[in-house]
Amino acid sequence: MGKSYFPEIDGLRALAVILVLLFHLKIPGFDGGFIGVDIFFVISGYLITSIYFKEVKKTGNFNFYNYFLKRIFRLFPALCFVVFLSLIVSFFIFSPIDLVRIAKTAIYSVLFISNIFFLNESNYWTQLNEFKIFIHTWSLGIEMSFYILMPIFLFLIFNLNNNYRIFVILLSIIINLIIIYIFIHKGPIIESKIFYSLFYGKEISDLLFYLIPFRFFEFLFGSLIFFVPKKKIDKKYEVFLFGIGILLIISTLFQISPNHKFQSFIVISALIGSSFIIYFKDAPRINVLFNNKISIFIGLISYSLYLVHWPIISFVKYSVVNELSLITKFNI
Repeated sequence: MGKSYFPEIDGLRALAVILVLLFHLKIPGFDGGFIGVDIFFVISGYLITSIYFKEVKKTGNFNFYNYFLKRIFRLFPALCFVVFLSLIVSFFIFSPIDLVRIAKTAIYSVLFISNIFFLNESNYWTQLNEFKIFIHTWSLGIEMSFYILMPIFLFLIFNLNNNYRIFVILLSIIINLIIIYIFIHKGPIIESKIFYSLFYGKEISDLLFYLIPFRFFEFLFGSLIFFVPKKKIDKKYEVFLFGIGILLIISTLFQISPNHKFQSFIVISALIGSSFIIYFKDAPRINVLFNNKISIFIGLISYSLYLVHWPIISFVKYSVVNELSLITKFNI
């Protein structure tokens, strides 16, 4: 039986959450740090595919109930704790009007549908979102949708030859990207009244950002790597390709930016880079960048770090703004 735990993946999680933290802290040079979320999606695609196929091959079937229960218990307790604690802190910091709205978003967050809620509000990148303490939970809405849809997708390709599985996944990625391209050129605003005008007047960029149909291809990159046969190659080539993976992520970091029209396409290099790191995780010497005590520790607590970092940043910024406004009033 092969290994079931790969410390390098926790190391990659560490890189992902650090990029997000540096982006939200507005550290110069990390304007593209939000690609950390995309890296998380690749990891999820790889791990869920691995979980599904290993269980089916071992037991002959897939227990969706147990699988989904495990996913809920992995995400829900920590989310509820952070939401509850944030609401208590909000009571002492935010105005009554803001508190009502925060309580509303808290409900959507714990139901894993905050991405739908925020889709109906202002663009994710606007300055006002700095005071929305649960806006970062949009990614959990995407993640939960993926947890539901992916077993269905894997069930449909399970009986295919491995080469056909790879073909279907690649084809799905291409179709997904073609649909995104069509939507981008239909933009910037949805003017169609199909689906009972559900998306009428919405910005294309918001749909691409918040909804699983336009994010599913990112998870598929991770799934694809699971099916690519592991061939014996020279160790120096493994090291080289592992390094290429890192460089692809770094290059994406400096090419991408908030509100970029073709963000979904630019991020592909980071998705490929993450896939390379997962596939060549056994590369000697260079994998120590991810397989070390510090990286593994950060990776293990990455979900908790992701949950708490944004509320803390929002509380600090809201307090500073209030303090500055009081100083202004005194000066007047």
